[in-house]
Amino acid sequence: MHRIVSSLKKKNNFVIKSLGTSMLPTLHPKDVAYIKKISFGNVKVNDILMVEKGRNVLIHRVIYKTPGIIKTTPFLVTKGDNNQTSDGKIYAKQVIGKLYQYKRGNYVSNMDEIYLIQSTYYYQEIVKIKKELEKYKVDFVFLKGLPIHLFFEKKQPGRIYADCDILIDKNKFEKIQNIFVKNGYIKYRSEYSKLHRMLKDKQTEVAFFKQTKDIDIVFDVHFEPVFMMNQLGKLDALYPEKLMRQMNEEFLCDKKIIKVNNETFPILSIPNLIIYLSLHLFHHNFRKIFRLELINIILNRLEFMTNKKLQKDVTDRIVKYKLGNYIYPVFVLLQKYYYQHFTASFLNKILPSEEKKRYISNNILPVDVFSHEDRIKSGITRFKNLYFLAPTSILRKNMIFFYPSVLHMIFWVGMKKIKRNLKLSFS
Repeated sequence: MHRIVSSLKKKNNFVIKSLGTSMLPTLHPKDVAYIKKISFGNVKVNDILMVEKGRNVLIHRVIYKTPGIIKTTPFLVTKGDNNQTSDGKIYAKQVIGKLYQYKRGNYVSNMDEIYLIQSTYYYQEIVKIKKELEKYKVDFVFLKGLPIHLFFEKKQPGRIYADCDILIDKNKFEKIQNIFVKNGYIKYRSEYSKLHRMLKDKQTEVAFFKQTKDIDIVFDVHFEPVFMMNQLGKLDALYPEKLMRQMNEEFLCDKKIIKVNNETFPILSIPNLIIYLSLHLFHHNFRKIFRLELINIILNRLEFMTNKKLQKDVTDRIVKYKLGNYIYPVFVLLQKYYYQHFTASFLNKILPSEEKKRYISNNILPVDVFSHEDRIKSGITRFKNLYFLAPTSILRKNMIFFYPSVLHMIFWVGMKKIKRNLKLSFS
């Protein structure tokens, strides 16, 4: 294998057959991959590289690259699109080349063209839905998704986009549902049983999806800034419902209008956007580095480190809505992976208590931000984080264990674990 790799490194271009399923849906088994030589300095996040890792040769996506200001040996992190875990650090000497196109059957596809087609189609659907919402005078704001990416990054995405999140006035939901159905979308049910549907006392979001021959389009319609547990409904023992309502009202009222490709889009005001994207990262247990990367890109575009007014606006709202326990780890991770230098005075304004800081240090900061968990493990971690970082009193937050939806979740997770263990025992 070492001799083959050494030979490939000497070539400027070569083709090789893709094996395995680690890059689904981008690459399929038996696809013919076209590889060209690339210098380490020219590698960008989202490039798909052929790399040498131990005794294996992988064709995986770059999900992280150390910033140029780093003084130690720079490295990349790669991961298969269909893998839960990353490949770990990849150094310059391990990079063989970059995938620039592939052949499936008789058809050759260029990577840049694929992403352009996908984002163009997604963008057209977003514009179509946006105009319908405006036509029927629905109050809404884009929380995240393609318009925000295009506005701040100033380029087409180098990966397939998963969904688009919109915050809406819940009182207009019937109108909104009719808009999506009229445009060929189907409502996705997220409840895992009929009993769970009955016990869930508050709906926080609904997903609408449309299958096409090229890609699946998904819109997550939110009724509040979701960072708790969508499956459990109201969790005011862990976070005050009053604050959630106030934050929701502010998010819908305090908007920024951006222009992308001659279309205007209402997004959250800049302080609220930074807060929401940080809460979104918390909601996903600080996993998947692209979420942290987007926050970093926005901070850099806005020159956040020197913008004292913006810093004050952000910290004032974090304090107002008691969000410091959830958002403080995000800024620490930004320092760790993107070498942002937040001042002590900035961090001290949102600093959690010593007890919460210990929990963050022991359970959040060591998290592998490059990998993700399965559904059950992710749900357990999210509930633990919500419980231990709750801004409510110990007496108040312990009431959560008397909520019917939480008791049902504990039973459901327990049964799933028992079934899994039995399956492993008899396999």
